[in-house]
Amino acid sequence: MNYFMNPVECISSYGYLLVFDTGKDTYLHLLNEDLSVNSAFLKKGNGPEELDSEPGISHHDFMRLGAIYYYDFVRSSIVRIPINKISGLVGNSSEEFPIPENLYNLQSVTIAEDSLFIGNGGMVEGKLFFFSPVEGKKVVETPFMPEPVKRNDREYLMYSYLGKVAWNPQKKWTYFANSYFPQLEVYDSTYNLRKVIQTESHSPSSHEKMFYYHGIDYGLNKVFALYLGENPDNLLKNLFGNFKSELHVFDEEGSPVLRIKLDRLLTSFTYDVGNGRIIGIDESNEEQPLVEYILPKELLKVN
Repeated sequence: MNYFMNPVECISSYGYLLVFDTGKDTYLHLLNEDLSVNSAFLKKGNGPEELDSEPGISHHDFMRLGAIYYYDFVRSSIVRIPINKISGLVGNSSEEFPIPENLYNLQSVTIAEDSLFIGNGGMVEGKLFFFSPVEGKKVVETPFMPEPVKRNDREYLMYSYLGKVAWNPQKKWTYFANSYFPQLEVYDSTYNLRKVIQTESHSPSSHEKMFYYHGIDYGLNKVFALYLGENPDNLLKNLFGNFKSELHVFDEEGSPVLRIKLDRLLTSFTYDVGNGRIIGIDESNEEQPLVEYILPKELLKVN
Protein backbone atom coordinates (compact mmCIF):
# COMPACT_ATOMS: atom_id res chain seq x y z
CA MET A 1 0.00 0.00 0.00
CA ASN A 2 1.30 3.45 -0.90
CA TYR A 3 2.03 5.60 2.15
CA PHE A 4 2.28 8.86 0.21
CA MET A 5 -0.45 11.02 -1.29
CA ASN A 6 1.35 13.66 -3.37
CA PRO A 7 5.16 13.41 -3.00
CA VAL A 8 7.01 16.10 -4.93
CA GLU A 9 10.61 16.11 -3.64
CA CYS A 10 13.04 13.58 -2.16
CA ILE A 11 16.46 14.08 -0.57
CA SER A 12 18.96 11.42 0.50
CA SER A 13 21.53 11.78 3.28
CA TYR A 14 23.58 9.05 4.99
CA GLY A 15 21.06 6.37 3.99
CA TYR A 16 18.04 8.33 5.19
CA LEU A 17 15.48 9.67 2.73
CA LEU A 18 13.49 12.85 3.28
CA VAL A 19 10.27 13.07 1.25
CA PHE A 20 8.23 16.25 0.85
CA ASP A 21 4.52 15.37 0.42
CA THR A 22 1.96 18.13 -0.14
CA GLY A 23 -1.02 15.79 0.23
CA LYS A 24 -0.47 14.63 3.83
CA ASP A 25 -1.22 16.38 7.13
CA THR A 26 2.52 16.74 7.62
CA TYR A 27 4.83 17.98 4.87
CA LEU A 28 8.06 16.12 5.69
CA HIS A 29 8.56 12.36 6.02
CA LEU A 30 11.82 10.73 7.07
CA LEU A 31 12.44 7.23 5.71
CA ASN A 32 15.02 4.67 6.79
CA GLU A 33 17.54 3.04 4.47
CA ASP A 34 15.04 0.29 3.55
CA LEU A 35 12.50 3.03 2.70
CA SER A 36 10.31 2.26 5.70
CA VAL A 37 8.79 5.32 7.39
CA ASN A 38 10.76 6.61 10.38
CA SER A 39 8.84 9.77 11.29
CA ALA A 40 6.69 12.61 9.97
CA PHE A 41 6.86 16.26 10.99
CA LEU A 42 6.21 19.88 9.97
CA LYS A 43 2.48 19.80 10.48
CA LYS A 44 0.09 21.85 8.38
CA GLY A 45 -1.84 24.51 10.28
CA ASN A 46 -1.75 27.96 11.88
CA GLY A 47 -0.52 27.00 15.36
CA PRO A 48 2.94 27.08 16.93
CA GLU A 49 5.54 25.03 14.99
CA GLU A 50 2.97 24.58 12.18
CA LEU A 51 3.09 25.89 8.63
CA ASP A 52 0.13 27.33 6.72
CA SER A 53 1.84 27.39 3.29
CA GLU A 54 3.95 24.96 1.30
CA PRO A 55 7.67 25.25 2.10
CA GLY A 56 10.55 25.24 -0.35
CA ILE A 57 12.66 22.20 0.48
CA SER A 58 16.43 22.57 0.22
CA HIS A 59 18.41 19.71 -1.32
CA HIS A 60 21.22 19.46 1.21
CA ASP A 61 23.14 16.85 3.19
CA PHE A 62 20.96 17.18 6.29
CA MET A 63 22.57 14.40 8.34
CA ARG A 64 26.05 15.85 7.81
CA LEU A 65 24.84 19.32 8.79
CA GLY A 66 22.67 18.01 11.62
CA ALA A 67 19.61 19.94 10.48
CA ILE A 68 16.79 19.97 7.95
CA TYR A 69 16.22 23.34 6.34
CA TYR A 70 13.27 24.70 4.41
CA TYR A 71 12.46 28.02 2.75
CA ASP A 72 9.33 29.81 4.00
CA PHE A 73 8.30 32.01 1.06
CA VAL A 74 5.54 33.82 2.97
CA ARG A 75 7.73 34.84 5.91
CA SER A 76 10.80 35.32 3.68
CA SER A 77 12.92 33.22 6.00
CA ILE A 78 14.80 29.94 6.23
CA VAL A 79 13.86 27.56 9.04
CA ARG A 80 16.29 25.11 10.64
CA ILE A 81 14.98 21.91 12.30
CA PRO A 82 17.71 19.96 14.17
CA ILE A 83 18.16 16.23 13.52
CA ASN A 84 20.36 13.82 15.47
CA LYS A 85 23.21 12.63 13.24
CA ILE A 86 23.28 9.17 14.84
CA SER A 87 19.69 8.26 15.70
CA GLY A 88 17.87 10.28 13.05
CA LEU A 89 15.54 11.74 15.68
CA VAL A 90 14.08 15.08 14.61
CA GLY A 91 14.01 17.90 17.17
CA ASN A 92 10.81 19.51 18.45
CA SER A 93 12.08 23.08 18.16
CA SER A 94 13.16 25.18 15.19
CA GLU A 95 15.26 28.24 14.45
CA GLU A 96 14.38 30.91 11.91
CA PHE A 97 16.78 32.96 9.78
CA PRO A 98 15.24 35.98 8.02
CA ILE A 99 16.43 36.45 4.46
CA PRO A 100 18.26 39.78 4.03
CA GLU A 101 15.99 42.52 2.72
CA ASN A 102 18.17 43.16 -0.31
CA LEU A 103 17.53 39.59 -1.50
CA TYR A 104 14.07 39.28 -2.95
CA ASN A 105 12.19 37.26 -5.55
CA LEU A 106 14.16 34.15 -4.59
CA GLN A 107 12.51 31.09 -6.11
CA SER A 108 14.36 28.57 -3.97
CA VAL A 109 17.15 28.37 -1.41
CA THR A 110 19.75 25.59 -1.08
CA ILE A 111 21.79 25.11 2.09
CA ALA A 112 25.47 24.53 1.30
CA GLU A 113 26.84 24.91 4.83
CA ASP A 114 25.48 26.33 8.08
CA SER A 115 27.09 29.64 7.15
CA LEU A 116 26.43 29.62 3.40
CA PHE A 117 23.05 29.64 1.69
CA ILE A 118 22.49 29.76 -2.07
CA GLY A 119 19.34 31.30 -3.55
CA ASN A 120 18.31 31.28 -7.19
CA GLY A 121 15.92 33.57 -9.01
CA GLY A 122 15.91 37.26 -8.27
CA MET A 123 14.64 38.48 -11.64
CA VAL A 124 16.82 41.21 -13.17
CA GLU A 125 18.91 41.57 -10.02
CA GLY A 126 20.84 38.38 -10.65
CA LYS A 127 20.44 34.63 -10.79
CA LEU A 128 22.39 33.05 -7.92
CA PHE A 129 22.90 34.64 -4.51
CA PHE A 130 25.50 33.32 -2.06
CA PHE A 131 24.74 34.73 1.37
CA SER A 132 25.25 34.13 5.07
CA PRO A 133 22.19 34.17 7.35
CA VAL A 134 24.39 35.02 10.33
CA GLU A 135 26.02 38.03 8.73
CA GLY A 136 22.74 39.00 7.14
CA LYS A 137 24.21 40.27 3.90
CA LYS A 138 24.54 39.27 0.30
CA VAL A 139 27.91 37.75 -0.58
CA VAL A 140 27.85 37.53 -4.38
CA GLU A 141 25.36 38.27 -7.11
CA THR A 142 26.05 36.35 -10.31
CA PRO A 143 25.09 37.68 -13.76
CA PHE A 144 22.36 36.23 -15.92
CA MET A 145 23.69 33.41 -18.06
CA PRO A 146 22.92 33.45 -20.90
CA GLU A 147 21.80 37.06 -21.32
CA PRO A 148 17.99 37.30 -21.39
CA VAL A 149 16.04 38.76 -24.27
CA LYS A 150 15.94 42.54 -23.89
CA ARG A 151 12.26 43.07 -23.28
CA ASN A 152 9.97 43.89 -20.42
CA ASP A 153 8.52 40.43 -19.98
CA ARG A 154 8.32 39.50 -16.32
CA GLU A 155 6.90 36.04 -16.98
CA TYR A 156 9.73 35.27 -19.38
CA LEU A 157 12.36 36.26 -16.83
CA MET A 158 10.70 34.18 -14.12
CA TYR A 159 10.86 31.05 -16.25
CA SER A 160 14.38 31.83 -17.46
CA TYR A 161 15.94 31.31 -14.07
CA LEU A 162 14.15 28.35 -12.67
CA GLY A 163 16.66 25.68 -11.82
CA LYS A 164 18.24 23.49 -9.17
CA VAL A 165 21.47 23.78 -7.18
CA ALA A 166 23.93 21.10 -5.98
CA TRP A 167 26.93 21.60 -3.69
CA ASN A 168 30.38 20.00 -3.76
CA PRO A 169 31.52 20.10 -0.09
CA GLN A 170 35.11 19.07 -0.88
CA LYS A 171 35.91 21.76 -3.44
CA LYS A 172 33.21 24.19 -2.25
CA TRP A 173 31.87 24.35 -5.78
CA THR A 174 28.30 25.03 -6.84
CA TYR A 175 26.45 23.41 -9.76
CA PHE A 176 23.36 25.01 -11.24
CA ALA A 177 21.14 23.04 -13.62
CA ASN A 178 18.95 25.38 -15.63
CA SER A 179 15.34 24.51 -16.38
CA TYR A 180 14.89 27.07 -19.14
CA PHE A 181 18.23 26.74 -20.91
CA PRO A 182 19.72 23.25 -21.48
CA GLN A 183 22.91 23.91 -19.63
CA LEU A 184 24.88 23.22 -16.48
CA GLU A 185 26.89 25.96 -14.79
CA VAL A 186 29.86 25.42 -12.46
CA TYR A 187 30.86 28.06 -9.86
CA ASP A 188 34.14 27.86 -7.95
CA SER A 189 34.83 28.37 -4.23
CA THR A 190 35.03 32.15 -4.72
CA TYR A 191 31.56 32.12 -6.35
CA ASN A 192 32.88 32.96 -9.79
CA LEU A 193 31.50 31.27 -12.88
CA ARG A 194 34.02 28.60 -13.83
CA LYS A 195 32.36 26.78 -16.72
CA VAL A 196 29.14 26.59 -18.74
CA ILE A 197 28.18 23.28 -20.34
CA GLN A 198 25.47 23.52 -22.98
CA THR A 199 24.01 20.08 -23.49
CA GLU A 200 21.64 20.88 -26.37
CA SER A 201 21.26 23.63 -28.95
CA HIS A 202 18.61 26.15 -27.96
CA SER A 203 17.33 29.49 -29.22
CA PRO A 204 14.84 30.78 -26.65
CA SER A 205 11.71 32.59 -27.77
CA SER A 206 9.97 35.10 -25.57
CA HIS A 207 7.07 32.95 -24.36
CA GLU A 208 8.58 29.49 -24.59
CA LYS A 209 8.43 27.54 -21.31
CA MET A 210 10.82 24.64 -21.54
CA PHE A 211 11.50 22.11 -18.83
CA TYR A 212 15.08 20.99 -19.33
CA TYR A 213 16.79 20.18 -16.02
CA HIS A 214 14.51 19.68 -13.06
CA GLY A 215 16.87 18.12 -10.55
CA ILE A 216 20.57 17.90 -9.71
CA ASP A 217 22.69 16.13 -7.11
CA TYR A 218 26.38 15.58 -6.35
CA GLY A 219 28.32 12.60 -5.03
CA LEU A 220 31.53 10.59 -5.57
CA ASN A 221 33.07 13.38 -7.67
CA LYS A 222 30.17 13.29 -10.11
CA VAL A 223 27.20 15.49 -10.90
CA PHE A 224 23.84 13.88 -11.65
CA ALA A 225 21.19 15.97 -13.42
CA LEU A 226 17.62 14.96 -14.26
CA TYR A 227 16.73 16.01 -17.81
CA LEU A 228 13.50 16.14 -19.78
CA GLY A 229 13.67 18.83 -22.48
CA GLU A 230 9.93 19.31 -22.83
CA ASN A 231 7.32 22.05 -22.52
CA PRO A 232 5.52 21.88 -19.15
CA ASP A 233 2.21 22.57 -20.91
CA ASN A 234 2.62 19.29 -22.77
CA LEU A 235 3.32 17.47 -19.52
CA LEU A 236 0.09 18.71 -17.98
CA LYS A 237 -1.86 17.53 -21.01
CA ASN A 238 -0.20 14.13 -21.08
CA LEU A 239 1.29 13.36 -17.66
CA PHE A 240 0.70 9.65 -18.13
CA GLY A 241 1.94 9.55 -21.72
CA ASN A 242 5.24 8.68 -23.30
CA PHE A 243 7.45 11.34 -21.73
CA LYS A 244 10.59 9.83 -20.23
CA SER A 245 13.39 11.40 -18.21
CA GLU A 246 17.12 11.07 -18.78
CA LEU A 247 19.86 11.07 -16.17
CA HIS A 248 22.85 13.11 -17.33
CA VAL A 249 26.13 12.37 -15.52
CA PHE A 250 29.06 14.83 -15.49
CA ASP A 251 32.42 14.76 -13.75
CA GLU A 252 33.01 17.41 -11.10
CA GLU A 253 34.53 19.76 -13.70
CA GLY A 254 31.28 19.59 -15.65
CA SER A 255 32.46 17.41 -18.53
CA PRO A 256 29.80 14.93 -19.75
CA VAL A 257 30.34 11.31 -18.70
CA LEU A 258 27.18 9.39 -19.54
CA ARG A 259 23.50 9.68 -20.40
CA ILE A 260 21.08 7.13 -18.98
CA LYS A 261 17.60 6.86 -20.49
CA LEU A 262 15.03 6.09 -17.80
CA ASP A 263 11.83 4.12 -18.30
CA ARG A 264 9.52 6.77 -16.85
CA LEU A 265 9.02 10.45 -16.14
CA LEU A 266 10.50 11.47 -12.80
CA THR A 267 9.58 14.79 -11.24
CA SER A 268 12.28 14.66 -8.55
CA PHE A 269 15.28 12.50 -7.71
CA THR A 270 18.15 12.11 -5.26
CA TYR A 271 21.45 10.24 -5.32
CA ASP A 272 21.91 7.83 -2.41
CA VAL A 273 25.72 7.63 -2.31
CA GLY A 274 26.02 4.89 0.30
CA ASN A 275 23.77 2.47 -1.56
CA GLY A 276 24.80 3.39 -5.10
CA ARG A 277 21.26 4.14 -6.17
CA ILE A 278 19.05 6.83 -7.57
CA ILE A 279 15.67 7.28 -5.91
CA GLY A 280 13.08 9.23 -7.86
CA ILE A 281 9.43 10.20 -7.69
CA ASP A 282 7.07 9.00 -10.40
CA GLU A 283 3.86 10.96 -9.78
CA SER A 284 1.91 8.86 -12.30
CA ASN A 285 2.42 5.70 -10.23
CA GLU A 286 -0.22 5.89 -7.52
CA GLU A 287 0.65 2.47 -6.09
CA GLN A 288 4.34 3.20 -5.53
CA PRO A 289 5.61 6.67 -6.49
CA LEU A 290 9.14 6.03 -5.13
CA VAL A 291 11.31 4.42 -7.79
CA GLU A 292 14.79 2.96 -7.24
CA TYR A 293 17.55 2.61 -9.84
CA ILE A 294 20.84 0.86 -9.06
CA LEU A 295 23.65 2.69 -10.84
CA PRO A 296 26.31 1.00 -13.02
CA LYS A 297 29.44 0.12 -11.06
CA GLU A 298 31.68 2.35 -13.19
CA LEU A 299 29.75 5.40 -11.92
CA LEU A 300 30.38 4.47 -8.28
CA LYS A 301 34.13 4.90 -8.54
CA VAL A 302 35.81 8.00 -7.13
CA ASN A 303 37.98 9.43 -9.89
